[in-house]
Amino acid sequence: MRRVIKSLHERLRFEGGTSAAVSRAQYLAAWTILFILASIHPALSEGPMRLPELESFALSNNPRLKAMRYEAAMAHKRIGPAAALDDPRVRLGANSLPAADPNFRDSDMTSKEIGVSQMVPLGGKLSARENIAEIEYRQARERLRGERLALIEALRSSAYELAYVRGSILILNDIRAQIRLIIDGEVAASKSGTGSLTGVIKANLEYSMMDEELIALAQRETELRERIRYLAGGDVEAATEGLLSPTFVRPPGDGLEAEILESNPELTIMRLGHGRAAGVESLRRSELVPDVEFGLSYMQRDSGPMGRRDDMVSAMASFNLPLFYSSKNSPMIDEAKLGRDSAASLYDDRRNDILARARTLVDSLVRREALYRLYTDRIIPQSSLALEAALARYRTGSVEFMPVIDTLRMLLRYRREALGALKEYHTAIASIEALSGKEAVR
Repeated sequence: MRRVIKSLHERLRFEGGTSAAVSRAQYLAAWTILFILASIHPALSEGPMRLPELESFALSNNPRLKAMRYEAAMAHKRIGPAAALDDPRVRLGANSLPAADPNFRDSDMTSKEIGVSQMVPLGGKLSARENIAEIEYRQARERLRGERLALIEALRSSAYELAYVRGSILILNDIRAQIRLIIDGEVAASKSGTGSLTGVIKANLEYSMMDEELIALAQRETELRERIRYLAGGDVEAATEGLLSPTFVRPPGDGLEAEILESNPELTIMRLGHGRAAGVESLRRSELVPDVEFGLSYMQRDSGPMGRRDDMVSAMASFNLPLFYSSKNSPMIDEAKLGRDSAASLYDDRRNDILARARTLVDSLVRREALYRLYTDRIIPQSSLALEAALARYRTGSVEFMPVIDTLRMLLRYRREALGALKEYHTAIASIEALSGKEAVR
């Protein structure tokens, strides 16, 4: 679609500059098409999208989310039928027809019958089925909410990783440019007989190793861009400028665990699963109560040898009896009990796992912030001073060429470590928000 818009735009420019036959109406119609296309696909006309815009776009266009919305709608449609009665049955029959001479006139017992019957479940079976269907619908809604949260978390993590990769490329290019200047100076010095050819060879090796790192980072950038397009469900680009800003928040306190227990979609689904298991157990117990089937039939009799015969009406009620309780109902009730207990145990296990992960993420926030401040406040400034000192000594011939390169590599490592600490900090924030069930788009 982006290529279509660009092609149309270039064609307008070409025709407007080379042909006087293009009328104002044609221009207006063409630009109207461009406007409509841009409105339908805003991400294609506005360039790279900031993270909030990207999240909104993904929540609207991700195909998996669309499929899960359809699944939730399907689950909602099942609630009404779950509480509905079975279809009534209509019975058509011919009663007591003589086998030797089939007719409806010679025998007093012969009749034509039409009847209707309706099964009515007793013991609260319909309400139990409706309750189970309602719980399944709520589970589908929670799965949708959980997928939304997971999508936002994955999108943010990918955007932070992309910002880190692009920042690393800038840092590498900066260090690489400094190494290039030193190499050029050393080459000039070696030509005049004052430099070291061995140092030039080693420095070029370091320079080539940086090219190798840049190739790997470029490949990683491509992978992340494709992943963001996949998550967003469209041909979009992420703007990463300023995304890894050194802004730190107060680590979540004791209220985080309560918020997770209340709002985490996975835990909510498991609580609903426990409620569903309890509903299934209630349904199994209600099946011990017999159902009743009401029937009404009308029998029409033709006139016979003795004259006119009266028509007849019959009514009946039939019940099913749970006579096979020990081999059928009891095992089903025991199975439902075990399902309920299993759901409770699985909930406890998953709750402990999620809370432990949340505590680990909170500890990670404190550690990443401390690392970033350590790098930026102490290690990187000291490394920069060490580099300046090494360069000054190198220019005066007091130190060889390679210690300067080693100092540059050390500074490169610390700058990337500081950027990585920022990336991990923001990624941990995104994970904590997903665990706590926050759906707000930034």
